[in-house]
Amino acid sequence: ERRVITTAEQFAAHGALALRNAWLLEQVQLLAERDPLTGACNRRTFGRELARHLAHSERSGEPVSLAMFDIDHFKRHNDRYGHQAGDETLRRAAAALSSASRTFDTVARYGGEEFAVIMPGLSPGEALDAVERLREAIAASSDSVRLTASAGVSTFPANARDAESLILSGEAEKSLS
Repeated sequence: ERRVITTAEQFAAHGALALRNAWLLEQVQLLAERDPLTGACNRRTFGRELARHLAHSERSGEPVSLAMFDIDHFKRHNDRYGHQAGDETLRRAAAALSSASRTFDTVARYGGEEFAVIMPGLSPGEALDAVERLREAIAASSDSVRLTASAGVSTFPANARDAESLILSGEAEKSLS
């Protein structure tokens, strides 16, 4: 019957519209959570994930380690090769960190040429091993220009009592590497 076909067409059109809206919402959420240049989590997502992991750590007693990475001599690299090359360097570093991290670690662009990796469940010693593996991944990601990164690591609750002190401790450690 014509009426049944018309109703089915309307139902299909509404279903398609609902699916498109769901896809668009997912895309907007992704844009709101990710750094547009590197694809790593942005600073807002980093803060939310760190707070979530620290709250879980307080309940479970499991440690949470935070690694902070700075691309070495990035300003000089940018000045010598240009901003597009600098952007590519940041993308490669983010990709290297993401591929060398565990699936449940959080890789974020913390600012400029700085990245952070939240590593739940790692003790201070395990975190040091992970940081060295991640630094090696960054170095291996470079093609024609040598790429290195300084890193610092801190563990909650061993080295810090809250998110702010965890970040500050990781920052301080980074300046020593």
